[in-house]
Amino acid sequence: MTWNIAGGLLALFTASILVSQSAMDFFAILMSLFFLFGMVRSFYLGDQKIYFFRLGPEKFIALWLLVLLAGALLSPYGPEGSLIRLTEFKWLAFVYVLVFFLKEVEPNDRIVNGAIWLLCLGSLVAAGVFLLGYDPFKGPDFPVTVVDGGIRTGGFLSNPMTFAHVYGMVAALYLGPWIYFWLWKDRRKWWLGLSILLAISAVVMSFTRGAWAALGVSFLVSFFFVRRSLGFLFLGLSAGAVFLLSTFWEGFRQRLTLAFHFGNQYDSERLWIWKANLQIVKEHPVFGVGYGQNKSQLQIFYDKIGAPAGLLLEHAHNQYLHMAAGTGIVGLLMYLFTFGSFFWLSIKVFRAISDREYWKKGLSLGTINVQVFFFIGSLTEGNFEHSKIKYLISLTWALIVWLAYDERLLKERVK
Repeated sequence: MTWNIAGGLLALFTASILVSQSAMDFFAILMSLFFLFGMVRSFYLGDQKIYFFRLGPEKFIALWLLVLLAGALLSPYGPEGSLIRLTEFKWLAFVYVLVFFLKEVEPNDRIVNGAIWLLCLGSLVAAGVFLLGYDPFKGPDFPVTVVDGGIRTGGFLSNPMTFAHVYGMVAALYLGPWIYFWLWKDRRKWWLGLSILLAISAVVMSFTRGAWAALGVSFLVSFFFVRRSLGFLFLGLSAGAVFLLSTFWEGFRQRLTLAFHFGNQYDSERLWIWKANLQIVKEHPVFGVGYGQNKSQLQIFYDKIGAPAGLLLEHAHNQYLHMAAGTGIVGLLMYLFTFGSFFWLSIKVFRAISDREYWKKGLSLGTINVQVFFFIGSLTEGNFEHSKIKYLISLTWALIVWLAYDERLLKERVK
């Protein structure tokens, strides 16, 4: 595989995360096929290219998958539904493929210019949907999400929640390099900062409150990681921004205050979903009802707790509760251990990289930001249930592992 092919496929896959689900799947398949072809070719020719390497937390990954399989086989509603859902975990195998591509390409700060304009474009399209009241690419007849009489933008991704969590995670990733570009007086800080501001604005226009909170916390953690003074400065500026938006934008104020009034239909429905999933955990605490089965069997538990008719049959709108209901307390613990081990590895990588390598230092900080955003966003949304989020996690973990190899925190093993 040549550098041009590897770099091109990696760039197209990364770009597609912000634009199109089908394109993302297509490039992921292409990358996997090239990886497999390269492996077979390498073995046939007997060259020294390393295709077997560690990711780091393999033991936790293996245990998590075993628990998921056990939960599916022991499900009181039969294993078929859960076993089919387990095929979604191909994103875990794709982490390995992405690490290989990153090791091949060795991305440097030249990718920043393209990344800036891509995020700007996606954010401007989202703003266009919000201001026009329809998707300019699909026409005014294509329905958009409306809440409390206002538009919720979904940009290229159509779904406001998916859009908010994807673009919020990407903005969190970009923040790391921006901080170090600023500290090292790199002129690209202005354009990179503009792309982040546009993304933040677009996430605000999505009216997804969970993403707002996740964005604020991830940014706050990032600034405190670098300098305490920056953390307090951001805290003050963000509080001022929320005050101004609440004062001069009625739609924002209404959406914000609704978080404290559960009498509205949307939030009261979410409460019933939480109650039903908690009932599942009470009745099936060890292995749950099987991965994904808590959603398909939700009506049974609505009936048990006396919920009103016509409620949504959806994920739990809390990723931790969703995992506990589907895979039990054991599955939730394995989920937390797996994600926690990658988070700890990202902190070790950040500490290991010299400040002089400010591009990689910023990138490592960005991977920490992404994970913090994901953890906070998981409190109010089943964000792991979105395919794009899974692939963003794949990319984040791959970046962590690649940087860990670069800093010799992980060592390759030839087999």
